[in-house]
Amino acid sequence: MKRLILGVGALVSMMLGVLCFTYSGGHAQAESLIGITGTVSDQTTGAALEGVMVHASPLLAGLSNVTAITDVDGYYNMDILPGLYAVDFTPSTASGYVSKTRANISLLGVQVINEQLTRPSYNLTGTIKDSQGHALSGLTAHLSDYLGTPYDLSTNESGVFSGTLPAGQYTLTITGVNTQYFPDGVDVSVQTPLDLSSNTSHVYQLPPTTQFTVSAADNSNAILAHRDVRANFAYQGSGITSGSDVYFPANVGQTLTTNSSGNATMLVFADMTIPQGNICIRMSLINYDVCNVAQMTVSNIVNSLSLKEPPLHALTGRVTNATGSGIADTTIYVSNYDYGESVNTDAQGYYSISVPAGSYTVSFYLNQGPLAVMLTPINSAVNLNNNMTRNFSLPATTVVNLTAKDNDGSLLVDHDLYLSLATPSNGTLQSSTDTYTVTASGTVATNSSGVASFVLFNGLNSQGGDISTYIPSIDAVISNSSAVTLDGNITIQFNL
Repeated sequence: MKRLILGVGALVSMMLGVLCFTYSGGHAQAESLIGITGTVSDQTTGAALEGVMVHASPLLAGLSNVTAITDVDGYYNMDILPGLYAVDFTPSTASGYVSKTRANISLLGVQVINEQLTRPSYNLTGTIKDSQGHALSGLTAHLSDYLGTPYDLSTNESGVFSGTLPAGQYTLTITGVNTQYFPDGVDVSVQTPLDLSSNTSHVYQLPPTTQFTVSAADNSNAILAHRDVRANFAYQGSGITSGSDVYFPANVGQTLTTNSSGNATMLVFADMTIPQGNICIRMSLINYDVCNVAQMTVSNIVNSLSLKEPPLHALTGRVTNATGSGIADTTIYVSNYDYGESVNTDAQGYYSISVPAGSYTVSFYLNQGPLAVMLTPINSAVNLNNNMTRNFSLPATTVVNLTAKDNDGSLLVDHDLYLSLATPSNGTLQSSTDTYTVTASGTVATNSSGVASFVLFNGLNSQGGDISTYIPSIDAVISNSSAVTLDGNITIQFNL
């Protein structure tokens, strides 16, 4: 009698054929995929671990690699052919967790595989020194891991900080005040990466500093002493190398005061960038800031900036009504993208305002009884390269007597009417000198006859929906439903 002896390879091949194929009507059919699911968590805390790569490597021929990534809940799912696999659980390097492998896992049906990973802890000791090697006390080593979890360690008198932290990649931010390093009392704030994968002792030698001086003068070149200088420095490079580390200075904001010579001197990191408009000084005659007009990078060569007040020009004139009489207490607002200044007309309607040279638009604000009104002349831009006189005549006004009724025709007595009016699209009001767009808003009240009387620029329209009143009986605000020209005697009916 002969024995049938099968080699291991032949036996495996037969098993694989049983696992992967069935027969129907004489034709081979591929086995269906099976689902493998599970969660990955911290072995100590049980917290879900996101971003862990779960990789199934086949141990038999004819199978494929399958990979999944855990979600925010630590959950993963993969569809895979039945067979024999090794399953690797690989966290990100930044997390500090240790990878784990499950070998020789036979996957024959739907299966749940949960895994827990460990994250070892290591001792960290650091010494913070300036660029000359002097220890810096009173600073904080703020460490943030891959999840943003904070750990704060403080330096002692010798500039040393120490602690035990979980493994992983950190951002180390050195912050605090050390007047030896920054005599002005400005916060030190630099960042550098840290990879904690073993017990670590390291010296952090901060980047060198350099003096930066801002000088200020008015438009007659007289020095401006005792003025606040606001400076915002930003680092935009690829890092400053100091010692064995690369540092990224954080944005630094300072406010200093010019001395009797008109200078303000500060210490900053070399290679810091000053974006356009980030060093400014308040000038003397007006509420106006002068700032650097171009971006600059601080170095031992580029270490100063002069700021000078621009020349001022006067815009003067008179604001009159349609009959030529001056309008008192009208606010004139002169503005451009960088600056705005306002002044009120005097009792005869005259005004005078001094602003730096430039192109400006002019608007008018005035009160017509209970209504606040703004007028802006079309093409009102004034180019002030010299002193200029500009007179403005405002549009004619009219008395509006507005009778308010409900949908039954009953007068709405002692009712507040809320107005929010504007010239319509492409609509304007004309005066003898200019064409205006107008807005008006406020509250007027009807009297015992259901009439509200107020003064308004002639020809200003209600477009519907911009005159409203509150009706207590139905606890609702009702608006006008149709357009009406607000001049003379008009009636508006509110449909309740």
